[in-house]
Amino acid sequence: MLRRHIMFAIDENGCKKLIYFAFGIKKRTALFLKQKSLKQFEIMMQGFIYGYNNACDYSLLEFHEKTKNGNIWGEFHSYFIDKYNISSMECLEVTEFCGSEEKAFDLFFEEFEHYLLEHSEEIPEVK
Repeated sequence: MLRRHIMFAIDENGCKKLIYFAFGIKKRTALFLKQKSLKQFEIMMQGFIYGYNNACDYSLLEFHEKTKNGNIWGEFHSYFIDKYNISSMECLEVTEFCGSEEKAFDLFFEEFEHYLLEHSEEIPEVK
């Protein structure tokens, strides 16, 4: 059984905002990160999820109802893990697989864009 322990619980609206934010980081990496780094990127994404969920102030039952069906973000992570036969999306493992932080960052976005298109999801246009 593959380990999948990064937190993905976010409602559908939050997921759309998260994806837009992710592509904003891709477009203006130096504005958000010290360097092109999957590790730094994942920290930003986890912070976004945590902050968004706190701002929504859902009760536990509401949170469960709004997040129980999963989302494209979490589904992509499972797809990536399965495709590359790695045990998790932990940055260290993906970076070791790719050979560098920058290559891991680029691979993540290359695969994410492909995944979104395959699932008829819109790739956000960040200005």
